This record gives sequence, C-alpha cells and structure tokens, in this order.
Amino acid sequence: MVTGDLRSGGHTSALVKAAVLGGTAPSAHNSQPWRWRVGPDVLDLLLERSRVLATADPDARLAVLSCGVALHHARLELAASGWLAEVERRPTDPGDHLARIRLAGRTERSSRAGRLVRASLLRRTDRRSRPSAPLDHDKLRTIAAAIRREDTRLTLLRPPQTHLLAAAVRQSCEAEGDDPAALAELDQWVGVGRRSGTGIPAGVLGSGDRRQALQNAGTTAIRDVRDHVAVLAVLSTTADTRPDRLRAGEALSAGWLTATTIEVSVLPLSSVIEVAASRSAIRDLIGDGHPQLVLRFAAGEPDSTLPRSPRLPAAAIIEHVGGE
Repeated sequence: MVTGDLRSGGHTSALVKAAVLGGTAPSAHNSQPWRWRVGPDVLDLLLERSRVLATADPDARLAVLSCGVALHHARLELAASGWLAEVERRPTDPGDHLARIRLAGRTERSSRAGRLVRASLLRRTDRRSRPSAPLDHDKLRTIAAAIRREDTRLTLLRPPQTHLLAAAVRQSCEAEGDDPAALAELDQWVGVGRRSGTGIPAGVLGSGDRRQALQNAGTTAIRDVRDHVAVLAVLSTTADTRPDRLRAGEALSAGWLTATTIEVSVLPLSSVIEVAASRSAIRDLIGDGHPQLVLRFAAGEPDSTLPRSPRLPAAAIIEHVGGE
C-alpha cells in the first residue's frame, strides 16, 4: 500500500543510499563493473566497461550478472526504507544502460528486505574454509525459493552430474592456465598488484599461489560434494539475453543473502562459466535453460574475521545529473 508521494522529499538521498549499498555487492574478481547515475526520482545502472575483465569475460556476461547483484542490493535498500520502486530492465542500449529504478512513492517498510540488507553487511566470499558438517536440504529449498522469485532457476546437481561437472572444471582450468593474457589479467585483479579499491586481496585466498588458489576452487568444491559436506548447483535462465543475465545476478543476490541469514555459505565458481566449451557442457548437464553460474553451498555462518574486499569510494561509482 502506497502511503505517501514523492513530494514528501528525501528521494534523492534515498537513491544515493541505494546506490551505496549496491556498491557493496560481490562481483567477478571484485571488479565492481557498475556505475550509478542519480537523477530526480530515478536511479540508472550502467555497465562500466573499464572494469570489465576483457580476457576472462569478453562478452561481459559475468559483469552484467554482477551488476544484477548490485541492482538487487539497491532494490532491497529502497524496500527496507519504505520506498515503492519500479524497475525497468533495458534489453539493448548503446551506452550500456542496464536498468532504471524509478521511485513511485512511499510505502510500508519491508521487514524481509531489512533482514537481507543486514545480511549484506555480514556476507563474505570465503575461499579458504573447508566445510565440516552436512548441509540441511530444507535450507537449500528456502534459498531456491528466493531465487525463483527473481525468475531464475537453481538446479541442484546429483552425484553422477558432479562427476561430469568435474570434467568441465578441468577443461576451464586448462584453458585459463594456458592463456598468458588470462594470467596477466589475473595479476591486475588479485593479490598485491591489484587495482586500487578493487580486486581480491591476497589475504582472502589464504597461503599459496593466488592463481592456483582460484583455479583449484572448482576442484575443491567437487571434492567437498563427494565427501557429503557441500552441494553444487547451477543458476540458470530460460533465455540468454542481457536482461536474463541481469536477472540472474538479482537472483544470486536474493539467494546469497537468504543463505547468509540461515547460516549457509555460498561460493560462486565463475571460471567454469567463462569458457564457452565448459559452459556448453553444463547446459547439456542440466538439460534445460542457460547456465549463468555454478554455486557451492555448505553449512557455515559468515566468518566475520575474514577481511572485507576493498570497495571503490562512492564518488567513483555514483554521479549526479539534473536537480530536484
């Protein structure tokens, strides 16, 4: 129920707050490939090409998905603050305009959105820890329901499918390991040489070679499944357009934050999606739909001792246009 209108004021600051929370979203290699434009009553989301992984993500698949995560975070902030928002997702735009959020008035604060906003402050991507307890499948059903509400599907892989996924993981790791350009790009985003305010700090990966740590993530996840302490799943959409990838990111945000509230850890495995051949193998594996990301779920609450990945300052991702 709408309880007020935009003349009550404060909508510009509400949109800025939404963009700031959107800026805390996870992204491929913490590249933060988004830019927000705040105008009177509207918030525009644009793809920032300078922060797209040109070698690993030449079609900007993962960048658009990452922007979808940021979009969902922004939606949550507005709902939690009592704003009614309309979202327009743009199928094509020469200026990389992905979506527009328009404020439609005041409404009741959403307690569910508030819980997920708080979860966004606790969420971590833990690539180091080893799960030790079986996962409650009732919790997986809760996560899958949150993902379905965003018009995206989560397919849990059975043990025989996991063996087939292992071959796709090996294929993607070999392809990246043999590509000097991919390794050089990794050096720009991971470890001490990463871009300022972005990328993955070396401390998040634990000890050892950072390249090997990232490339071994899929192999380790499969081992965890075989040891019955983790579950692998595929996030997929019915079509494979840019809005579908954006919606997949929104679904990832909804599922990941829901998982955080019920003490389930989530580890995205993006490398297996980056390579076209392994992505095609995963599509054959799930039988229907277009795979957008592979996820590992395991029991475990967020590790608050992990360092948070760096974030760009608000001025680097938010611009203001027009006036009230």
